[in-house]
Amino acid sequence: MNKNHNITVLGAGFIAGVISFWFNPYNETVLAGISIWLLAAILSFLAALLMTIFLKKSNWKIATLVIIGAMVAYIGRIFFDLLLDSSSHNLFPLELLFALAVTAPSAYVGSHLRKLIYKK
Repeated sequence: MNKNHNITVLGAGFIAGVISFWFNPYNETVLAGISIWLLAAILSFLAALLMTIFLKKSNWKIATLVIIGAMVAYIGRIFFDLLLDSSSHNLFPLELLFALAVTAPSAYVGSHLRKLIYKK
């Protein structure tokens, strides 16, 4: 996979993380009536599936890059909130583990679903 494809896949994961995590206030876990964790799972699933279909590259690498992109978005939001109020996100390592636990399985399932859709 070339460098431009890596950046594209990282960007897709970053956008999935931004949409699911940046548009809600700190203490709320619901965005437009949908849980942000469900939204994160769905968006990382779709990002991995679409990137695997369109780029036709390694499933594992695409899923990993989507997860890294989403985690960068989550870490960016946490640092932004910490700049505004240093008492928020006092358990941010657990938040990151929970975000990883939600994002990783859905991204790996999404990237490997292409094998079922396009059997060779």
